[in-house]
Amino acid sequence: MTYTEITQNIYKDNKKIYKKGKMRIGILLFCSCLSMFIRAFASPVIQYAYDALLPFTEDLMAETTYELLFNMVYYVISIVVPYLLVMIVSRTGFKKAFPLKARMPRNPVGFILFAFGICLIFNYVLSILTPWYSDLFPSDETLYESGIDIALYFVQVAVLPAIFEELVFRGITFGALKPLGTRFAVILSAILFGMAHIYPLQSMFATLFGLLLGGVYVATGSLWTCVLLHFFNNAFAVLASYSVEMIEKGNMLVPMCVSAVVYASMAYSIVYLIKYIKLPGRFPMAIKEEKESMLTGSGFSPLRAVLTNFWTYVFVILYVLVVVLLIIGNLFTGAGSAGV
Repeated sequence: MTYTEITQNIYKDNKKIYKKGKMRIGILLFCSCLSMFIRAFASPVIQYAYDALLPFTEDLMAETTYELLFNMVYYVISIVVPYLLVMIVSRTGFKKAFPLKARMPRNPVGFILFAFGICLIFNYVLSILTPWYSDLFPSDETLYESGIDIALYFVQVAVLPAIFEELVFRGITFGALKPLGTRFAVILSAILFGMAHIYPLQSMFATLFGLLLGGVYVATGSLWTCVLLHFFNNAFAVLASYSVEMIEKGNMLVPMCVSAVVYASMAYSIVYLIKYIKLPGRFPMAIKEEKESMLTGSGFSPLRAVLTNFWTYVFVILYVLVVVLLIIGNLFTGAGSAGV
């Protein structure tokens, strides 16, 4: 085989690799656009389905219960269905996308305290840096009163996101992107995870949280640790919301316990960071790439593939449009939303 033939074969192989990598990124961004569009702009269809089913549920359950159940089903469909297409097209495979083998850290309690404390610090710092946020996005979070509604609300906010968002972003998304580089997969999956929350402050927090979860996923190789951490973070948010109401009613026991957990976790995290000031090699910016398993070739850059992809700009425009519409709606109606 001549030198020219060898060069042509290398070029063909690299061209195939480039197309394969760009296709993965493109289908992922397209499905992200589809998911955001369904959640943000499909309200007329959703309202029609909601109203059509309402007469059949009036005798079976309270309207608030029906609303919660309907929203839970809609949430699962809107976030899971588009990303299943990513798994199918990228041929990630079920086992690669959902590695459910349990592998906990050596000190799970300390690990949860550390990661949870980092989340609280993220949230606290962002809230200080964005004092204007509550004016543009006032919260109208509903606190339910009946036992079944509180249980369903807990499932909606803490259980479903912990399971399905981890399956989608640490499972399917990370699995599809990992052949393009572990570090790249952690960062892009975290950004998509953050922007899926739509509300700017939540998006910033969720992106930082996604980087943490990505590092945890790489370190443990199991989704269960990420699911557990995600669950604790969201469950605590629900508990904190009800703690405020308890204080107003004169019940101080639960709020005091919540405060104790907050300060203990933050203190533990700060001490840990001071003691181990260097970032562990398992976290995003210090992750060692497994070159032999990467779909990268001469001339292929995952970042360039993202920046030159049509669906990247569609996704960004969609996100900005949704945020602007939320701001306009809040300014005119004075209503907001607790989250997406």
